Amino acid sequence: MAFVHNRHYHPTLLRRLPRHCDNALDAGCGRGEFAEKVARRARHVDAFDTDPDMVAAAKDRVPDNVTVRQADLLHADLAPGAYDYIASISVLHHMDLEAALATLRDALAPQGTLAVIGCYREATPLDYAVALIASPTNAVARLAHAVARTAPDDSMPVARPSTTLADVREVAARVLPGSQVRRRLFWRYLLTYRKPAG
Repeated sequence: MAFVHNRHYHPTLLRRLPRHCDNALDAGCGRGEFAEKVARRARHVDAFDTDPDMVAAAKDRVPDNVTVRQADLLHADLAPGAYDYIASISVLHHMDLEAALATLRDALAPQGTLAVIGCYREATPLDYAVALIASPTNAVARLAHAVARTAPDDSMPVARPSTTLADVREVAARVLPGSQVRRRLFWRYLLTYRKPAG
């Protein structure tokens, strides 16, 4: 299987999945690989993507306890407080971050967990230093997969992020008080949030 940055972080997000999860959401599901994994531990998973080809591929892949539809996060008409767990992988930089986080927050059930892997724009010396570390790691991983005769999954829609890590932290602190944003390799960050009870 090809080395894909987003797939690399699936275990990180799955560790945030509550032990007992009735309803989960994969916001920006792509071909449904992550939704398929969540479905092994959640009673039901809703998943959506804006790309019709991705939606079709996801529908072919996921088990019966996953509902896949074509939708845009900001216009997905999510029921308030519906989800025990929401995950999003490399999606939020395609839209207004504040509006997206507010939408996901409102869809979380009390004590529900939000886990986001997002992309950020390099802007500080530390950003560039981390990128220098990530670049050879990225090259080695891709070479290993090339030797194994696998091809990278590069057909996903791509957009360069406009928000810096500082921007993400500022917006998250305002919209999701108590959330945590941590820098990760491969030009990603991990945002986690647990919605207060009541």
